[in-house]
Amino acid sequence: MNEKIVIVGGNISAITCANRLRRLSEDLEITLIRKGKDAIYSKIGFPSFVSDIIRDKNDLVIESMQDLLEKYNIQVRAECEVISIQDQYKKVVVKDLLNNKEFEVNYDYLVLAMGSKVDVVRINIAKDSTVFKLESMEDALNLKQYIQTEAPKSCVIVGASHLGLELAETMSYYHIDTTIIEPEKQILADYDEDIAKIVLNHISSNGVKVILNNEIGEIQKERVLLKNGGEIYTDFVLFANGTKPNTAYLKNSKIRMDELSHIMTDKYLRTNIRDVYAIGNIVLPSTREENHMSTKHVNTSIVQARIAANNILNSIRDKELEEYDGS
Repeated sequence: MNEKIVIVGGNISAITCANRLRRLSEDLEITLIRKGKDAIYSKIGFPSFVSDIIRDKNDLVIESMQDLLEKYNIQVRAECEVISIQDQYKKVVVKDLLNNKEFEVNYDYLVLAMGSKVDVVRINIAKDSTVFKLESMEDALNLKQYIQTEAPKSCVIVGASHLGLELAETMSYYHIDTTIIEPEKQILADYDEDIAKIVLNHISSNGVKVILNNEIGEIQKERVLLKNGGEIYTDFVLFANGTKPNTAYLKNSKIRMDELSHIMTDKYLRTNIRDVYAIGNIVLPSTREENHMSTKHVNTSIVQARIAANNILNSIRDKELEEYDGS
């Protein structure tokens, strides 16, 4: 058994899937294609790194490129980006971001795990404004350096997600006056209203201001304008809002997606294209289609990664596939 498995992505779901496949079989040819060039970091630790609770960025390393090759015999195509899928030929077209050249990689099974990015398309952002996101270690280093060198006094956080609340705690560590803007009627939109109210009361009692049912329409230098009226003067803006799946290159493909560009899968995490799986927060599994919820929690992505890996091996060995129950 020397099937070729290609995994697209460099996040925890991609790594979990790759490592699980290797544990299940030493014979598979596993290739990981990712845009990043450095080690793969745990994003959930970024707020703690910014606040110096975690001082060494290496403490957040999930896997290094060297470990993936030497420990798991996983080939890594770093600083590369998949630009199209030729499913009829079972190959992906890849662009080398260093030399801008294209090449092809064949696969027997393909796993899509590209993750997501902060969605700022609907916001007008002035060039002279100070704006940060927290999607990579480079982002975390830039934010940390800015706070520690410029000593800002105020911050607006876009989004009252888990990340948004953790970043509010990080800002309090630096005694930065913080306002959270959330378009929904409650913080932590995935939680019960009663729990959200308890958390809201707690963070409010610690000096964090929360504005619900409103959005930022424009970011200017040291000021944000709200869509429903009002303005907030701030030194910088930090995005922790809803994310957009990194599936733009699939727009003209045959892969079925919803109106928000989430990839639709069946209960086995297979796409509508044969031998192509999808996992992580780019996915809207059939188990969640009714409620129209994508998978954005780390634990859920890990579960999906393991099930996808199991199902690839089960498919190769003609065994019964494992269902994903949406948990």
